[in-house]
Amino acid sequence: RSGLASIATQWKREYIHVTLVNDCSPNTDCNYQDLVDRYKNDIDIRCITMPENSGQGLTRQFGIDNTEHEWFMFMDEDDQFGNGLAVSIIVGAVEGYGLILNPDGSYNIDDEGNPIYREDRKNVALVSAPLFEFDDHHTHVIESSNRIWLNSKLYNREFLKKHNIRFNKAQSRHAEDYFFMSCFFYALDNDAD
Repeated sequence: RSGLASIATQWKREYIHVTLVNDCSPNTDCNYQDLVDRYKNDIDIRCITMPENSGQGLTRQFGIDNTEHEWFMFMDEDDQFGNGLAVSIIVGAVEGYGLILNPDGSYNIDDEGNPIYREDRKNVALVSAPLFEFDDHHTHVIESSNRIWLNSKLYNREFLKKHNIRFNKAQSRHAEDYFFMSCFFYALDNDAD
C-alpha cells in the first residue's frame, strides 16, 4: 500500500500505468482487487496473475510480456518513490536528453514550436536515479551508481527486445537480478547505437 500511495501522490502520475503481478505465491491468498479498487480513481492500475508460481524473475518477465509501454520499471511490494517529483524527474531525463539549449537555459525550438535535438543524439536505453526508498524498518535510497539492483531504473522496451534480454528461467531470489543486469549492461556497453 505504501508503494502505491507513493505513486498516487506523484506530480505526473498521468504518465504512470501500474500493473500488479500476482505471482501465485503460496503466501498470497488474494488477487489484489482491493488494491485496484482503492487506487483506481487515482492511478491507472490493473492486476494480472501468473499461471503458476515460478519465482521472482519469471514474474518480472510476465509483467514485461503483458505490458506494452515504451518504458517500464520494477517495484517490489516494499518499494516506494522517495518524493512526489520522482516521476517528473525521470520523465524529464528521458525527454530532455540531447536537447539543444539556448544560452539562457531555455530549449531551442523550431518554427512549429518543437524542441530541437542534437544531430548526434543517441537513443536512451536506461535511466537510473536514486528514486526509491525501502520500507523495511529503516529507510535508504538506492543510488544511481548501483548497477546491480533492478529498482530505480527505467528501461527502454525496444532495447531489451533488440538484445533479447529476458528472465528465461526460475533463478534463486538474488540471481535473477544479477543475471538480468549483467546481460543488460553487457548489451549496453557493446551497442553502437
